Amino acid sequence: SNCSRSRTESGSVSNDGEAGIEMIGSRRGNCLKKDIFGIVTNFKRIRGDHKIEQILGKSYHFYQKEFDSKEIRLENIVYYRSDLTNYLVATVKKESLIAHDIFIEHKLRGKRLLKRENVNKDNLRNMILKVAEEWNIPHSRKRNPFNILSKGTEDFAVFEFGKLKIAKQPIKFIQRYDVDSDNDENEEDQKEDQHQSQTQMIGCIGDAECAPFWPKGTGVNHAFIGIYLMMDVIKKWIKNEDKRDDIEYLNDIEIDTKKEFDVLHSDLSDKIWHKKRIGNTYLPEYTVPK
Repeated sequence: SNCSRSRTESGSVSNDGEAGIEMIGSRRGNCLKKDIFGIVTNFKRIRGDHKIEQILGKSYHFYQKEFDSKEIRLENIVYYRSDLTNYLVATVKKESLIAHDIFIEHKLRGKRLLKRENVNKDNLRNMILKVAEEWNIPHSRKRNPFNILSKGTEDFAVFEFGKLKIAKQPIKFIQRYDVDSDNDENEEDQKEDQHQSQTQMIGCIGDAECAPFWPKGTGVNHAFIGIYLMMDVIKKWIKNEDKRDDIEYLNDIEIDTKKEFDVLHSDLSDKIWHKKRIGNTYLPEYTVPK
């Protein structure tokens, strides 16, 4: 079984056509306690920009010295070059936005900060250009560098995306009983049949397990490591045939898997990374220093 995420609820729902049946549900992530902001822009393509290396995802967790050397404090950054524009998106620390007077009233919270009348567009424009300079994002320095939208406005913005949701548990085992309610069996026979249950596993990965990834700035890393963790759990469960339907054993798996994913969601900069062999694959393993 797999998990799917609705537009409003992270977690899992039944995949048998019964829409709206919640199997796992979601919980709020810790980062809801603070506002998380991003900046995004599209610069016009310029001559020779194809020679500049793209930044296909850099995070403070893994490039701390490089990020600390910049004036604008970022959590992560992406520069992607399309056929039409040079695209830049980054997570910016709220302190940087306040320091550069992006908000007229900075004590507001969440989306109220981003109301049109509360954002100084000139200061935001200058800040984005500063980020582009510091990270060598190709843009014109002689003409207006920004792509122009259909309404005649320059294509840049600040946005908020701190509504993190995490599945209550990444994995869940469900006992399924195939008992025909229309047959003439007595209650004793039905109880005997129920002991021959079939265990089904529901596993959440990707956006179904945690969304959005951007607050961490390590979305791809989380997704791949999460898949490796989940495959390792499935492998152990399938391999241990004697306990495949043992309720106590399955509960232990659910608890242990949740602990591993909770570590995955914590701050990666506080971990020591090394390689661990799972089957024939080496993948990153992390431990929290004591």
